[in-house]
Amino acid sequence: MSRSYHIMVREALLSALGSDAFATETAAARFLADLRLRPPQGPHVADLATNAAILLTSAGREGADARIDALLSRLKARPDLTEVRYEANGYINLIYKPEFWQAQLPLLLRDGAGYGLDGLAAGLGAVTVRRPASLHDLYGLREDVNGQALRRLAEKAGTVIIEVAAENTESDSGYPAGAAIARCGEARTKFALIANPPAFMRAFSPILATERSYNNPVFAIPYARMMLARLNATRAAGERAILEGADLSFLNGGEERALMRRLADWPLAVEETFRKQDGFYLASFLQDLSLLFFRLFETERPISSGYLGGGAETPARRVLLGALDAILDGGMTSLGVDMVKEYG
Repeated sequence: MSRSYHIMVREALLSALGSDAFATETAAARFLADLRLRPPQGPHVADLATNAAILLTSAGREGADARIDALLSRLKARPDLTEVRYEANGYINLIYKPEFWQAQLPLLLRDGAGYGLDGLAAGLGAVTVRRPASLHDLYGLREDVNGQALRRLAEKAGTVIIEVAAENTESDSGYPAGAAIARCGEARTKFALIANPPAFMRAFSPILATERSYNNPVFAIPYARMMLARLNATRAAGERAILEGADLSFLNGGEERALMRRLADWPLAVEETFRKQDGFYLASFLQDLSLLFFRLFETERPISSGYLGGGAETPARRVLLGALDAILDGGMTSLGVDMVKEYG
């Protein structure tokens, strides 16, 4: 498996601090627990932000400024970064070179849902999976779907799983599981439950669960995969383009860059799923990818234009879309809801 970019930065930070950075093991453990490495909230701000300097300053230990300088020097020496900014709010913002994101695409094609998961388990505790007492209501059914998804991800990432019996589920879930399956089908019902937050169970609607709208992950994610297949923009096509020497520097359109950048956040989505112990966060990430694809589709109109028409840019574009197909396929398989054929 490949290593996530945020884990590599985390390791660089810890290496720069050194083994004597903290007075006690408790202080070191607190720093690690509070350390954040996430893309900033606002678009176009940076690719990654860390609160490491804030934590060092708030600890009030003598020499914090020198340690922050060491962190900045270590980060600025990384060849994959184009800019390191120590902001007035205390955060350190990192901007990567375009070549870095381009280099992730062959790894995404090769590893699929295993991309970036090497070393992920080391920073996580055990993942708790609740075993439902019954599958007769939507609460129990969602617990079951979620538990199976967490088990699949844990197997890929090497994360420890602890199984516990779930508390008694609420008898009045707003819609009986059997009736939901009868109206929507088993696959769509399960997908709707895991692709929406838990509150969706209390207001379950067959209409909302099966609505053919880009806002509905149950439709949008499989539909994106179907469109990729129609374009012959599959994982296999991307792998062939790599072997043929695709020049990935052609991926310079705004929508292409946004999709390429977001694909590399797959391990962050997996980590958040583990931390929150809910497959909803994985489904939300897949939905984000689908919406980025639709935006690209509407801008470039690949069916009627020459976007995949055999020009010099075509192999690189097949690599990008193939990487998308690999992650959507692996993500849906991990959720246990691979149902793209329903929209063929």
